[in-house]
Amino acid sequence: MKRPSSPSQFQFLEKELKYFEAEGIVSEQQVSNILASYQVTPRFSNVHILLGFGALLIGIGILSFIASNWQAIPTLFKLFLIFGGLIGLFLGGRYYESRHKSISRVFYYIAFFMYGAGIFLIGQMFNMDADSNIAFLLWALGTLPLSIYLKDKWIAFLIITLLAIYSRDMVNPLRPIPYLLVLCVPLLYWLNQKVYHTSRLLFVSLNFLLAFIISSVVVRWDMELQWIPAIIVIMGLCLVALPLSRYRAVLQWQGAFFYGLFGLFLTFSFYWNDLGMTENLSVILGVSIGVLLGLFALYRINKDSLADIFVICILLLRFYTDITFDFLPKSLFFIIGGVILICFGIWFEKKRRAIT
Repeated sequence: MKRPSSPSQFQFLEKELKYFEAEGIVSEQQVSNILASYQVTPRFSNVHILLGFGALLIGIGILSFIASNWQAIPTLFKLFLIFGGLIGLFLGGRYYESRHKSISRVFYYIAFFMYGAGIFLIGQMFNMDADSNIAFLLWALGTLPLSIYLKDKWIAFLIITLLAIYSRDMVNPLRPIPYLLVLCVPLLYWLNQKVYHTSRLLFVSLNFLLAFIISSVVVRWDMELQWIPAIIVIMGLCLVALPLSRYRAVLQWQGAFFYGLFGLFLTFSFYWNDLGMTENLSVILGVSIGVLLGLFALYRINKDSLADIFVICILLLRFYTDITFDFLPKSLFFIIGGVILICFGIWFEKKRRAIT
């Protein structure tokens, strides 16, 4: 499998290897073999965001015009507008692929939004509004081939967003279990690895979607809602432990966010009180969890993880507030709190410079 590389990284590597080749350190064949083992990934461009928003606005304008005259349009002509418009947009996108890539993407982006709007409009035509939530699943599945064909991570991100909206069915025990959603998540992880050039944006989005699905399962099975923070903390600890070098920075920050923020709930006594613990035991458990999370964060900081500095800061401020808020003068309380934050900021900057 080829290793991903940004254009600037690949250019630097190529320049250095050419230098070593000229010095006689490596041969021309070795240089070719090394460069062939890398795959240049598309560079982020603000143009794609502008194109996406432009396509969205155009799509909204067209659809609002159609919707305002929807009742007066015959059914067959409605279907013609939807399917004819989609076919025209796809043909336009295909036509401009080799001529003007940006214009081609505009056609495809408009087609993406028009496809979703068409699902809702057809559902309205045939009085299928009762189960409108499934329309988001149909929208996601119907546009997934387009995302794969274009290898477009922004369409893939919108698809993940649509699946997140559809995942509301997980919460309702009266609705069937959305097995397709369960299958889509590992499929998108695999596609991100094989098609979307190991996009960090998609990886983070899928992790959030997975966390929401797991939380929804807890609600669906009538488990105590207090288990959700504990489950997310475990998920965060698993993320920071994953040995995926490509996502190392993402895993550090998102993992620290999960176990740091949700672990904060576990340090409060009321959390354990709600699970039936006595007051004294709840305090002991809260403090113990805080200490364990703090020690783990310190261990991660020694492993050059910047994100865990914020976990230490959050935990320290939490216990500082709990202990001193009631008896310290408010002015002194805020001054000391500010000093703590400044010290952590200095620590973070020193650690960042040491790592880089």
